[in-house]
Amino acid sequence: VDTPATIKLIAREDSDPSVRKAAIQKLKDAETLEAIAASDPDRDVSGEARARLQALKTKAAFAKP
Repeated sequence: VDTPATIKLIAREDSDPSVRKAAIQKLKDAETLEAIAASDPDRDVSGEARARLQALKTKAAFAKP
C-alpha cells in the first residue's frame, strides 16, 4: 500500500474523503497534488492537496543552497 503509484491512486480515486486526505499526506508528486487541488469535489480534500503542495514547495525552497 505504500508504493507511490498506489498512494497516488488512492489519493485520486478512493470514495472516502478522509482516506484521500490521508493519502495526500504521503504524496510528493506536485503534478498529482495540483490536479487533486483543482478537481476534487470535496473542499477539505482539495484544501489538503493545496496545503501539502505548499509545504513541499516551502521545504524545497529551504533545501536549496
